[in-house]
Amino acid sequence: SSAPSAETRPGHRRAPRKIRGTKRIAGDHGRKMPCFALAKDLPYADHRSMDFTNATVHAKANIYFEGRVISHTVITHESHHKTVGVILPGTYHFGTGKAERMDIVEGSCEVVLDGTDKTLSHAAGHAFDVPANSGFTITVKLDPCHYICSFLGA
Repeated sequence: SSAPSAETRPGHRRAPRKIRGTKRIAGDHGRKMPCFALAKDLPYADHRSMDFTNATVHAKANIYFEGRVISHTVITHESHHKTVGVILPGTYHFGTGKAERMDIVEGSCEVVLDGTDKTLSHAAGHAFDVPANSGFTITVKLDPCHYICSFLGA
């Protein structure tokens, strides 16, 4: 049997979701997807924030490495593609088609870019770039590493 939902448990009410309209998604057979307003200040060391206002979020997760890396696609109102995700402890290799910038939001990781043997450590508030048609190996040791991946260029 399943647990009762937030709406059916006594004393619990789920806050209504605020939908900011719909948007047709290219390459998604013209389906209209809800556009949720997302705006959350993230705990960057230099007090920056990343706001995704009036962005489209794909509800279906991108799941890699048997669920140890999970992300969701975000398309900003300027049509920039990003993924927002979490990496559980372990070592993983990712290939890139487009150039990427990985912003570490919480936690830490060690990264080795393809073609190098130098290990770089990155903590919350830091970012690293990965060239197009390349890749990187990322190691998360203790706590999950939360990130935002921005796909650079056209």
